[in-house]
Amino acid sequence: MDLEEPDFSSLFTHKPDLQPVLTALCKKLKKRPSQLVVYDPFFCKGGIRKHYEALGFTSFVHENRDFYKDVEAGALPDYDILVTNPPYSEDHKERILDFCLRSGKPWALLLPNYVATKAYFSSLLADTATPPPQRPFFLTPRVRYTYDHPEGTGHAESPFYSIWYVGLGSHTEAVYGSCRAKLDAGGGGGSWDVSLARSVEALRQAKAVPTAKRLNPKQRLRLKKKQGLE
Repeated sequence: MDLEEPDFSSLFTHKPDLQPVLTALCKKLKKRPSQLVVYDPFFCKGGIRKHYEALGFTSFVHENRDFYKDVEAGALPDYDILVTNPPYSEDHKERILDFCLRSGKPWALLLPNYVATKAYFSSLLADTATPPPQRPFFLTPRVRYTYDHPEGTGHAESPFYSIWYVGLGSHTEAVYGSCRAKLDAGGGGGSWDVSLARSVEALRQAKAVPTAKRLNPKQRLRLKKKQGLE
């Protein structure tokens, strides 16, 4: 599925924030980074493959295919973890979350922080009967990610703050514990410039999610016009 549509695609020029998570998962699976199969179902023509290969994750599956059709046909590749920055338009966020929670396999999604406060997020956790130990944890970059907008609008900064939602099935608690220990032992993680939260409530306490109700698209457009941004 090609991401050449009006969506924000992350520029992977930031620090490799997810690397410690992937490394900890490798240890649980008894695999080297080069053996960990990382699957990104939403195709992007940028240099994302080089990003993973530079980190040692050379078994990277990223092809221009229709993810949802592959799901229906049972044609997904065999993978160890699904990692993606999905399109934020339409119902992509809900659909990929639903798939990941039902898959029983490790996953990490880069999504707007406000998703954690949405009713559909808590409903999906309940509907998929995800037990508390396997519910995702949250990795928040301390530096806001920049984005490349395919329409060429020039707006590199997105109107939302993106964070990583990480669910690793039966390995979730162990990997979270390993990552928490890394942060605590390194005086904040050293070069790993992130914060971790084990629950939505912890995100709220850290003020990592919006507390005010998000404006609808028409309201946001009116606000932009009022501010002279459009």
